[in-house]
Amino acid sequence: MTTTAVFAEMLVAGIEAVVWIVLLALAIAKPNKVDIAGLAPLKEWAALITTFVLALAYAFGIIVDRVADSLFKVVFTKSSHDPSLLRLQVLARGDKVTDFLEYIRSRIRVARSTTVNLAITTIALGMFLARCTAASHWQIVAAVLTLAGLTSVAAFAAVRIGHAYDKRIKQAAAMRFRKRS
Repeated sequence: MTTTAVFAEMLVAGIEAVVWIVLLALAIAKPNKVDIAGLAPLKEWAALITTFVLALAYAFGIIVDRVADSLFKVVFTKSSHDPSLLRLQVLARGDKVTDFLEYIRSRIRVARSTTVNLAITTIALGMFLARCTAASHWQIVAAVLTLAGLTSVAAFAAVRIGHAYDKRIKQAAAMRFRKRS
């Protein structure tokens, strides 16, 4: 897996995290139109602010990725084996199979991080809508249920991709073993 691909994964996770962080900040601060209008002069600093936000997003992405990895191991992993040794054996090959398995791992990281980010965004959006908008109770419930449904779909996808990865890593390790024999 190239460094650029991993950087992109962390950036995606971080940008998703920035969404819920902003929603939480707005829900806590509860700004009014005058507060928002006061931000207008910042548009002259847009390039610098964007660079700063992307750097923060990358850092948040690393944190979210680690939290998501730990949560998924605790909540969804029922395996008694440690796949890290098999993974190292397969990575040592450095062939097309290794590239394919690293692509699957990339998908796992994105799906796990998206699951965690969507779960937190669901809560943050509910708070934001209730505190900062004129949304009705039913509109808030509809928004929260929609995001909760998307969170469930993301979790399902992450678990299924994880199972596929476990299966493929075992197959690849067995292929390596047979190749040596």
